[in-house]
Amino acid sequence: MLENIIIVVVALMFLSASFLIGLFVGIGSALDIVDADHQCDIDGVDYDDLYCFQCEMEMSVKEIEGQLHCGNCGLRH
Repeated sequence: MLENIIIVVVALMFLSASFLIGLFVGIGSALDIVDADHQCDIDGVDYDDLYCFQCEMEMSVKEIEGQLHCGNCGLRH
């Protein structure tokens, strides 16, 4: 009877430890992915020239408050 209780307790401890390790590894990986996407959006901004209807030609763009604007006249794209 005592042996069965010890086996069950050890098994539950092993399952709990495995679950917690998997949980923290999964959360850490998810945070790394989110951080990498966020860094790519902020640091890796490399937009192609977009057509500006005010300038009537393709112009470089700049980002102001999350929106793309013409680098020449400031019209929002």
